[in-house]
Amino acid sequence: MTTTTIKSIVEGFEREFGVVLSKLPRKKIIYDGQDRNGSSIVVVMPTSKIYPRGNGWVDFTKLQVDLFKQYAISIAIFRLSDGTTFYVNLRDLYPLMTQDNMMENEREGEHWKIDIWPNKLVIRNGNQTLHVQPNHDGFISDLVEETPNLDSGTKMDFDFETFDRVEKDFDSLFQLLSSTQKEIHKKLEQYADGKVLKGNELVGWLGEIYTKIVFNGSMVDDSYEHDVETDDNLRISVKTRKGRNSGWTRTSAIPKIEGSDCPTHLMFVHLNEDYSVAEMWLYPWQEILDAQRFGKHNVRGNFRSYYMSVRPNNDNKYKIYG
Repeated sequence: MTTTTIKSIVEGFEREFGVVLSKLPRKKIIYDGQDRNGSSIVVVMPTSKIYPRGNGWVDFTKLQVDLFKQYAISIAIFRLSDGTTFYVNLRDLYPLMTQDNMMENEREGEHWKIDIWPNKLVIRNGNQTLHVQPNHDGFISDLVEETPNLDSGTKMDFDFETFDRVEKDFDSLFQLLSSTQKEIHKKLEQYADGKVLKGNELVGWLGEIYTKIVFNGSMVDDSYEHDVETDDNLRISVKTRKGRNSGWTRTSAIPKIEGSDCPTHLMFVHLNEDYSVAEMWLYPWQEILDAQRFGKHNVRGNFRSYYMSVRPNNDNKYKIYG
C-alpha cells in the first residue's frame, strides 16, 4: 500500500464534511479553512515511513503547536508508508506535550517527537500515551458540525503570556492527575479482555468493565453494536454518565436501533462525582424499542444518531442497582 495523499484527504473533507481546506503559505502539510458554522479549522498531515521497530515518528515544533492552538478545531492526520492513517483531535494530544518532555536541537528548535504505533501515539522523552485506532475519522463529523463558531471575522489577539503563567500554576497538580490516570488505566486494562481502552474515557471504561463483571461476561471490540456479551447470549450496549448535571439521564449516541446485530439489552450506569456507582438500569432492547423510548438526535435538521433517556422516577422495574 502507499501513503494516503494530501489531495485525497482534502477532497474527502470537502465531500464528507463540507469543509474546503487551503494550504497555508510556505507550509507543505498544513491546511486550514472553516466549517459550516464558520469555526476555524486547521489540519496538519505529516507522513512517516515504518521503521524496523514497527513504528513511525514525526516532529511537532512548539511554533507549530502554538499555531494549531489558535484554531477552534485542530486535527492531525498521521500518514504512514503502509497506507495506515491515524486521525487525531489535537485537543486530546496537547495535554501530553509538556515542557518536561519537550526536546530541543538546532534544526527543529523546541519540539516534541511523537512515535506512531499500531494502536497508540507515544510522546518520546516521557512516554505519555494516547490510544488511537487506525483509519478512524468518525469524530471529525461531530467536531465540524457541533463546534460553536469561535471566529469573530476579525483578527484575534491572543494572550499566551498569561495563559502560560496560569498553566504553570496547575502544572504540578495536573502531573499528579496524569500519573494517577495512567495507573488507573493500567489497572483497568487487566479487566478489559484485551480491548484497547482508547483516549481518556474513564467514565465509559468503568461502565463497560463494571457491566462485564456484574454479568460475568466479556468485553468486545468496537466493531460490534454492543459492548459486553455473556455465555447466555446477552449482548449489552453500555452507556455511562457521571454526576447530576443537566442531561445526565440521556445516553450518548446510539448508531442504530433495529437489525439482527443490535444489542439485546441497554445498560445505563450512573456514577457519582467520585466515580463510585450510584445506580444501574438494565433495559430489554426490544421492549424500549416497542415503547418508542429511542429519540432522534438531529443537527440543523439532519439526522445524526439515536439516544435514550432514563426516567429515574418511572424506571424502577429496570433498576438493578442503587
